[in-house]
Formats: sequence, C-alpha cells, structure tokens
Amino acid sequence: MLRRLTFPAIFLTAFGLFAGPPFRAGTMNEPPRGGDARDYEAIAFNLWQGRGFGYYWSDPAWQQPYRAAGFAAAIGDRQSGYYPTTYRPPAFPSLWALVYATVGRNFAAVRIINCALMAGAVTLGAAVAAHFAGLAAAVAAAVLLLQSPHLSQFSLELLTEPLATFLVSLLVWLWVSRSDREVSARAAAVSGAVLGLLVLARSIFVLWLPIALLMPGRPAAGGTGLWRARAICVLACLLIVAPWWARNILITEALLPMGSQGPINLPAGFSQRALDNQGRWRSNTGDGAPELIASGVDPFSLEYEVRLARHRSALTLNWMREHPRDVVRLLGMHVWQELRPRRRPTPWDLLFPAAVVALIYFRRRPGILAVTLILGATLASIALTWGATGRFMIPVQPLMLALVSAMLISMAGHLAQGLRRLLPAGTHHE
Repeated sequence: MLRRLTFPAIFLTAFGLFAGPPFRAGTMNEPPRGGDARDYEAIAFNLWQGRGFGYYWSDPAWQQPYRAAGFAAAIGDRQSGYYPTTYRPPAFPSLWALVYATVGRNFAAVRIINCALMAGAVTLGAAVAAHFAGLAAAVAAAVLLLQSPHLSQFSLELLTEPLATFLVSLLVWLWVSRSDREVSARAAAVSGAVLGLLVLARSIFVLWLPIALLMPGRPAAGGTGLWRARAICVLACLLIVAPWWARNILITEALLPMGSQGPINLPAGFSQRALDNQGRWRSNTGDGAPELIASGVDPFSLEYEVRLARHRSALTLNWMREHPRDVVRLLGMHVWQELRPRRRPTPWDLLFPAAVVALIYFRRRPGILAVTLILGATLASIALTWGATGRFMIPVQPLMLALVSAMLISMAGHLAQGLRRLLPAGTHHE
C-alpha cells in the first residue's frame, strides 16, 4: 500500500511545485516571448488551422495574442505567406496543436501539460531509484529532483525539454525494470515506440538508435530471443519515424529525412566558427545565408531551407576532411561545454561525476547496463553535434539524480548495518 501511494504523491507534489509559481504570478497564459518557443507555437497554430506543418508569419490571427500581450518584438519583422518547413521536429508542435484542438488557443493548457510531463519524469526517476535501492531511495530522488533549478525552469518553458525528459525517463524505466527478465515482443515494441517518439521530439535522438541493438534483458533459453526483441525495438522505432522522414524527402525533393535543422546547423559543430566558439552553438547568419538572400531566394521559404542545408552540409564536410585533428578536438569541446562548471559553480556541477561514481558502485546490479547505455548515448550524441551549455543534459538529469540518490541510500544502509554489528560487540566488551 505504501509503495502504491508513494509514486502518485511524488507526481502530485512535483506538479504542484512546478505549476504553482506561474499561477500565482498570473503568467501562465502568456504567449512565448520569441525564440524556439515562438516557432513551435507558429507551427502548432497552422496545424490547428488545417494548413499543415509550416509557418505563416504574416497571419494577423496568429500575431494577435502577441500584440495584445505587448510581445510584438517576438514577431519581429518576419513576413511571409504560408510555407511548409522541415526545420523543427514534429512531436512538440503536434502535441501543442492537439491542445488547441481540444481547448482552443490556450497557452496555459500547454504549460500545464509541460508541468505534468516534467512531474512524470520526476516520478519515473524516483521509480528508477527504487529499483536500485528501495522506496527510501525513491523518496530521496524525488526530494533531490525537486531541488533542481533546471527541471523547475524548463517545466514552464514552452520548449521540448519536458517532453524529451519524460520520454527519456520512460525509456530508462522500461529498460531498467525489465533488465533481469526475458523481453517480450510487446515490451520491445513499446520501447521502440518510445525511442521513435524521442526522435520526433528532438532529431538528435536519432543518434540513439544503435543502443536499441544493445537493449538489456535476459536471453531466452534458445539464445535468440533477446536479439529478436532488439530487432522488434528497432523496427518499432523506424515505423514511428518513417512517415515524418518520408514527408520530408517528398516535399524537399532531397535526401533530408530528418529535416533541415541538423544540416543547417552543422557549421555550429564543426568549422573554424565552432572552434572560435569553443564548441558552443551560436546563431549563424553567415556560411551561405547572405549569398542566398542576395540571389533572390526568400529567407522565409522551404527553398531557402533546402538550399542552405545543402550548402552548409557540403561546406562542413569539406572542412572536416581538411581538419581531422580539429574535428577530434571539437568532439571533446562539445561534451565539455555541457559538463563544465559555469561562472558561478554550484553543487549541480558535481552531478555527472557523482553519477559516474554511482555507475561504478552499482556495476554488478541488474539494470545498470540500461543506465550506462543511455548516458553513453547522450555524451556521444553531444560530441557528434555541438554543445548547448547544459541543455542537452537536462533530459538525463532525472536518471543521474536517481542513480546518485540510490547510491547514497544504499551506502547509508550498509553503514547502518555495520554500526549495528559493532554496537553489540562493543557493549559486550565493556
């Protein structure tokens, strides 16, 4: 009974702590102030209106709540008719559009869902901690997770972090909880579907696909069951993402299955510009963009996306071939930008090293392979793209805190057992 009540209590507490401040401040229904959130909302609005996955920057109906809230700067000077895009991944804008179709254009409803997703990630993190060290570890993990300034901040941002964090936590829990059992076809398909949704939430997660071939589980008596389950996992993932990939190839008439975002931003990861920025992503207004605009290509068009993606892909690949040593340096720089202490060091800077210690501590426990695979895939995907000053580590923060909490509770338990053995002996000696 206590176990059944613990996890709903963790979810409700997390949701209340995440959603409470903006409700009290009266900011829950504010539109985005610009940036990525504005782009996601613009796509969601057009999906809701039945136009498709794209932008219509000049639409007065879309602009109206921004102007009414005094956020005209969020609109900027963008002017265009409707045009399709492949630049943004589809999961979050589609979820946002579904909210609009259900309750109308309500920004508070989207924030509530984001708070619920982040609260779900906290709850799943607590469940992972319980797997390694019992219910006390679940409570400890929840307490630590609710102290995280990053989870609190991003639960209220109209960005992909809450969805990605929830899906990563769900995938980890699925793999950890089944790590000492034979993996059924159904369980493998569910894992693959979650991985596919992750790819649709953030394109970077396509780099996680190889870890599906190492999905943990106990081999069946015949020895081939686990590999069959892994193949089902990969197939389920591909079935989820295939419609999106096919759509992108069809509308761009180019081999851009995952869209234009990755190719357009490649110079941010591998170029002299990337070296100058020490591996950190920076907005790039050069590298072919001015020349395309000067040639008459509308910067707010699918043609511009495709041509810029092709140009920057070729530019980056040429640079990588000519500077192999710098490529290796940048792989490390990208990861360092995610893990390094900031200008004002905090205890959270120690989270990753502590998680590594916990990995070693639990190295013989069922489920640790799943954790190792997820953390390894995270670092590899960062190395192969670019640094985002910590944002790419947010989705695995519940996992790391769960592991550290479980280690602390386990060590405390062993220490208590040792003291109990010593105390009677000491008393008897006296």
